[in-house]
Amino acid sequence: MSFGLGNIARVVNHLFQRRDVMTMPVNWLFNPNEKNVPGAYQKMFDQGVIAIFGYPDGPKKLEGSVEGQRVFAYVNRKGILAVGRITDSQPVPVPGSGNTVFDQWEEFHEEFHEEFHVKVDWKTIVDDDQGVTWKEVRDQRGYNLPVRGNPFCKMHCSPDVTDWIAAELRRRAK
Repeated sequence: MSFGLGNIARVVNHLFQRRDVMTMPVNWLFNPNEKNVPGAYQKMFDQGVIAIFGYPDGPKKLEGSVEGQRVFAYVNRKGILAVGRITDSQPVPVPGSGNTVFDQWEEFHEEFHEEFHVKVDWKTIVDDDQGVTWKEVRDQRGYNLPVRGNPFCKMHCSPDVTDWIAAELRRRAK
């Protein structure tokens, strides 16, 4: 494969003709990892946040989003249960107990790491048995949800996929 100036110019020209690819909206997937704290996602929905706890690098796990971007909440063994918009993208430490999502986990964790929140306006939340599963997304739209690894990550897919998921959640919420 040659990377001469002619080839580079053709690629750049193609990208400028496909501005839609360069300006696609960013959508996020958040997985609250229910393994250690079952039901934490309900508290996140109630408090209007996404939250992490127990990571030494704390807020770095929640960095990168911008106010107004869409976020989907994926719960293991249930699917995507909610969609909302980031209202404040700055990860904020939440001190002490009381208004935390993971307050019940603190007593079991020898080295307490701060809890961090990013504010979200949850637009649509479905019942636990109405989630859009990773299998449905794969079968209906050909996209594999990034449900393993980082709890908060960009969804690298066409807006057709994320718009379908959001519409499906709205349909199931009725």
